[in-house]
Formats: sequence, C-alpha cells, structure tokens
Amino acid sequence: MSILLHRHYVPTAIRVVLILLVLFPCGYAQGAEPAGSTEMSADYARTAAKAGHFFNSGEWLNATAMYTLMLDARPEVTETYAHAIISDVMLEDTLAVTNLMEMSMRNNVSLDSLLSDIQQISTSMGVSHLYERILIMSKTHFPWLQRGMDSYLLKYYDFRDNGPEMVHYATIMLRGLPESVEFRRILARGYMLCGDYENAVTTWRDILEQNPGQIETLLDLGNYYVNAGEPDNAIPYLEHAYSLRPTPYLTALLKNMLPRRK
Repeated sequence: MSILLHRHYVPTAIRVVLILLVLFPCGYAQGAEPAGSTEMSADYARTAAKAGHFFNSGEWLNATAMYTLMLDARPEVTETYAHAIISDVMLEDTLAVTNLMEMSMRNNVSLDSLLSDIQQISTSMGVSHLYERILIMSKTHFPWLQRGMDSYLLKYYDFRDNGPEMVHYATIMLRGLPESVEFRRILARGYMLCGDYENAVTTWRDILEQNPGQIETLLDLGNYYVNAGEPDNAIPYLEHAYSLRPTPYLTALLKNMLPRRK
C-alpha cells in the first residue's frame, strides 16, 4: 500500500503515525501487543518484510513508519537503526536522524557497528555519500562525538582516495595523537594524491626517524623512488624492508634494480 503524504505539509512524526494507523488499523500502531510470543514474532517478521519492500522500492516515508514499529518492539537491533537512518536521510529529515542516533545510544547499540552497517548499506545502494553526510551530521549535533566522527571521516576519505580531505582530517587527528603512524601514513598518501610529493617524502622520513623498522613506510618510500626513477634512493629502503620481511616481490625488485645502481 502506498500512502501519499507530502513531506512539506505534514511533519514527519505525524506522517509516520498516520501511516501506521492506516497500515495497522487494529491497534498495532497504538501499542497493542499480540497475544503470544509466536504471534508477536510473526507480526515482527511481517513488519520487517514490509519495511524491506518499502526500502527497496524507495518509499522512504513508509519504510520509516515500519522501522519505527520494529524499533519499538526491538530497540537493540543495529541493522534496523541503519535502515531507518538512511530512510530519514533520503527524506532530508535531520531531526529524525539525530533522534535515531540518540535512541541507539540509549539502547547501548555499538556506534562502530551502526556506522559500519550504514556504510555497507549505502555503498550497496550506490549512494555511499550518504554515509559521509551522516558522519558530518553526527559530529555537528553531538559535539562529544566530534573526534570519533573525524576518525571515521578520515578512514572514509582514505578509502575514497580523496587526497585533500585525507590531508585535512589526518592533520586534525594528529593534533591529538602526533606520534600515530597510521595517521601520518594517511597524511603522506593524501599528499601524494594531491601531487605534493615533497611533503609526502618528508612525512615518510619523519615516520622512519622515530620508527626505523616501520616496514610499510619503508615500502612506501622505496616504491616512491622506484616510480620516480631513482633506484639509488630506493634501494636502501627496500633492502631494509627485505631484511625485516623478505618477500618474492622484494627479491625480484631488488634483483632487477641492483645491476642498474650507479
């Protein structure tokens, strides 16, 4: 059943209640409980099926109504929050999104699991930018989550190869953890994606100054010099990496480079 209620004329909460009253005229929407646990489970399953249908059909308002019922019955289910939040983002209902985030926290839902589900679902839908919007929205409305959201945004931009944002958020994260190898390596890669090779090399060298055995950074710097056509600069880093973790790749690479060494 499709309920046509224009979002600009009726507040979301009222629209959801109206939909529930139409879809469940016998009282489920008003909080009446089924007689037994079996019937209750069957009711929940039917509601979940409707929610899935509405979500997959892009009927976001109807989907939101179903997820409201599901969360009322089982407020601990992470995946339901994820689908509900995405539905509300599609409706551009910021208040509903923040209310759902608060509700998930009250019910001890893991933030990491919730965001992971949101990222997975939005990516499978081909709208991964929704995940970014939710992170930015969350850090704006929940100041105490700002550093955590910045960390998630950094990982997201790293995954998306967004050089400027990687540099921006890695710099932010390094203010609190200046010794973090993970954040400094992302910073260096961000510089590389921006074409700022000088700062990338400087960042890698700074990492190795404090962590001379950091094998991933040895490989980063060695491979950079290989691609830059500077084997003399590459070999010391690759040989050090090989001494720590010999691999067929490094064996072949060094064998090919050593005869060309000046």
